[in-house]
Amino acid sequence: MADAGLPEGYLDQYKIAVEMADRVSARRATANSFFVTVQSALVTAFGFAKRHQWPLAVAGIVVAAAWWLSLRSYRMLNGAKFEVINKMEERLPAAPYREEWAILDRKDGPLHKRYAALSFVEQTVPIAFIVLNGLLLEIAL
Repeated sequence: MADAGLPEGYLDQYKIAVEMADRVSARRATANSFFVTVQSALVTAFGFAKRHQWPLAVAGIVVAAAWWLSLRSYRMLNGAKFEVINKMEERLPAAPYREEWAILDRKDGPLHKRYAALSFVEQTVPIAFIVLNGLLLEIAL
């Protein structure tokens, strides 16, 4: 049975779009865990290495840069997915994602002062590791 005014299967397509966006977010979280583990291992190895520390620091910089680029790609991919979801919501009786962002984006709302985009916060971590590994490289040289 189709919803009033919606083509057959439209709501199912919307549900799939939302699920796929959620899966991208889950993959991003898994990637973050991987990169944190690798960075931790590299920094730890640097601390135990008696010589040839510089390759570990360089590897840390390369891994952190790859992490940052990965996060950028995930952000762009999810941005496109949510653009599609928001477009689909124009035909639905409710638009939960658009309404959430409207609430978060309000300059006078109570959440505005506390909300920081996760992607922004998330991208500061690889930058911090780039700086840390740069300092370690300076120590090694």
